[in-house]
Amino acid sequence: MTGYQWFPHSRLLKNVRAKRYDGGVGLLVKDNIAECFSISILDKSIDGLLTVGFSSKSTNFSFVIFIVYLPPEGSPWSRNLSDFFGHVIAQVYLHYEYDLIFLVGDFNARIGKQCETYENDNIKPRVIIDNRSNDQGNAFIEFMNDIRFCTLNGRFDPAKDNFTCFHGKGESVVDYIVTPVDCLNSCQEFEVITPIELIERSGAQKLLSNKCKISDHSVLTCKFTISASCNINENPQSHNGASQYAGRNRRYNLKNIPDNFGYSNFATQGLNFFITRLENDSLNKRQLDTLYEKFCKTVLNEMDTCLEFKDLDSTTRKRFKHYKPYWDQELTDLWAVLKSANRHRWQVLLCT
Repeated sequence: MTGYQWFPHSRLLKNVRAKRYDGGVGLLVKDNIAECFSISILDKSIDGLLTVGFSSKSTNFSFVIFIVYLPPEGSPWSRNLSDFFGHVIAQVYLHYEYDLIFLVGDFNARIGKQCETYENDNIKPRVIIDNRSNDQGNAFIEFMNDIRFCTLNGRFDPAKDNFTCFHGKGESVVDYIVTPVDCLNSCQEFEVITPIELIERSGAQKLLSNKCKISDHSVLTCKFTISASCNINENPQSHNGASQYAGRNRRYNLKNIPDNFGYSNFATQGLNFFITRLENDSLNKRQLDTLYEKFCKTVLNEMDTCLEFKDLDSTTRKRFKHYKPYWDQELTDLWAVLKSANRHRWQVLLCT
């Protein structure tokens, strides 16, 4: 398609009678977006899930999109819901360093009146237009509760909200844009464009025929702003593989470790993901280093969640507690040389 870049992810399995792969998910990116962002495929290891990361070339802003297709109940392509959402949780957790995270696609999940947020989240309640729910909707709600995600559907202008699926059995909401609760403030607008509205807006009526029929799914759009912490004066940094914990000086209280440490859904799904990769995949040194770094992120994030900690900076270090007007860089260097010589002296004495 002219003016776009196409990132496909076809089904991994193919019918023996099929001449080519069919079905799957994909992402179209406008050329002007691709010029501003470095785009990387982060995961396409299972059917129905494509993870794409965007890192700005001129700032330190980044976001990641998970494109999802979950087949309906009873489909020959149906998935084990626990395994599917478990893999999504692991991927979300591995790429949580991105500024914004979005899950978009057809989940075939009807959540009805169930709530995916908690009272202390202090976010606008969802306006419900589809009152029915199904088993995939129940699993979807549990998934969002586990990782504190919420839908954009029903939380913005009601005049721009609508059903997302239209077929002979009726109308339903099965397509969603989902984001972490703490990213919701970055989303400014959400709109559902029905198939008929899309045809009218684009003037594509003449393209409809017996061979080209109108879709039964709506188009979901959202507008979001970049993170307020994004500094355009900083050198661009790719978040792909970069650790958000680098350079910090944090001290944890290891004398009071709770019994539930390491048992959160994030931690268990993440650790299971690492174990599966190590047991089933042949990894080279670079892949092992990347996997180890992500494992460290998993453990540190669990420590941040469960343990008491204190962030230390230069003002909290012992040698800086009392201001010394005479202490300069030359004395600092000489002090380092003295300490090194003293350690060497003790090593020699111990060896003799």
